[in-house]
Amino acid sequence: MNNWEGGIRAAALVAGGALPEPVLGTKVEGMIHLSDWYGTFCFLAGIDPFDKRAARSLPHALPPVESVNVWQVLSGQNMTSPRTDFAITPLGEDTNRPGEDAARHGGDAAYMAEGRYKLIVGYIRQAGWCGQIHPNTTSPWNAFDDIQNCTTLGSEGKIGCLYDVLNDPSERQDLAATMPSKALEIFHKLQIASRLWFNPERGAIAPEGCIPPQETGFWQPFLP
Repeated sequence: MNNWEGGIRAAALVAGGALPEPVLGTKVEGMIHLSDWYGTFCFLAGIDPFDKRAARSLPHALPPVESVNVWQVLSGQNMTSPRTDFAITPLGEDTNRPGEDAARHGGDAAYMAEGRYKLIVGYIRQAGWCGQIHPNTTSPWNAFDDIQNCTTLGSEGKIGCLYDVLNDPSERQDLAATMPSKALEIFHKLQIASRLWFNPERGAIAPEGCIPPQETGFWQPFLP
C-alpha cells in the first residue's frame, strides 16, 4: 500500500430502507474518510459517538473520536461533505532520509486538505502508472523500483509533492513548485497532526502471527 490515490481511494456502496428514494441509484462525490462511518452509524442508531471508557483510560487516554457524521451527504440533504481535511500518514523517520537508505525504506507521509489538495512527503515507491489490466505481459515492471523524491529536501527547493486530486486523480501534475504557499500551509497541518498522532507502543513483532494463515490460508487473531 502507499499514499497515492491508487493506494487509498476506494468506492463505497450504501443501501437500505433509510435512504430517501430520490438518492437511490445516484452517486456522491463528497469526501468521506474511513473513520466517518463510525460517526454516521452512531447517528443513525441514536448513539453518542463519544467514548467515555477511552477518555478514562489513563495514563494513556485515547484522543477524542474524530469521526464526522456524513449522513446529510449520503441522504442528499447536503451535497457538500463536512469532511474536508484529514491526515493520512504522520511524518516519520523515513520521510527525509537521504540516499539509498531512503529508497530502501520508502517511508512517506501525507495530508489531504480542503477536499482536494493532497501533500505527500518522503521517498515514495510505486510512483508510476499501469494500464487498466495489470499485471500483463507487455513488459516486466516492478512498481517498487519506481521511487519519487517528495521530500522537503528536494533539489528544486520545494516541499513534498502537491496534487489536486479532484482535477488530477492520477496525480500526474505536481503543483508543489507552482503553489509553494499552499504546499507549506498543508505541510504545517501535517506537522501538527503528526505531533498529535496517537501511536502507543504496540510491543515486539510476533512471528507466530504468520503461522495461522500459513496453515489455514486465513488471517486471524492469535496469542503469542
